[in-house]
Amino acid sequence: MVEDGVFGAWQADEPSCEIRDYTGSWIAPGMVDTHIHGFYNHSTTDGVEQIKDACAAIAQADEGRGARRRVDTVFLGAKGLSTSFIPQRRVNGF
Repeated sequence: MVEDGVFGAWQADEPSCEIRDYTGSWIAPGMVDTHIHGFYNHSTTDGVEQIKDACAAIAQADEGRGARRRVDTVFLGAKGLSTSFIPQRRVNGF
């Protein structure tokens, strides 16, 4: 149940545990790695365009050599979740 931006569970009786108010805090599911690193001399911390540039550099560097690795990253930005990776055609049969 979410009420006034706070989520919890429906419970008819008074809860037997301490309730904490996390208003103004970020809450992320556990075991989700939300960090990324730069690669091929490109930053990936400034947004989607930098991630696209870095992926293009990787694809160009690998051109003609076949895929030797797959770079997969997740970016949580102001516009939501986006993913970036070497195109699937480059990793088929990997």
